[in-house]
Amino acid sequence: MGFNYNGKLRSAEFLMRQDGSFKMIRRAETAEDYFATLVD
Repeated sequence: MGFNYNGKLRSAEFLMRQDGSFKMIRRAETAEDYFATLVD
C-alpha cells in the first residue's frame, strides 16, 4: 500500500497474476505529481 509520509513519493505498485506475470497498477509518483496541487 502506498502512502505519502513526510513528502515521500509513492513507488510503483505491481499486481502478480496467477500465471506468474506482473501488471503495473500504479506508476511511480514524480515530483511534478507531488507539487501539482499547489496553487500560486
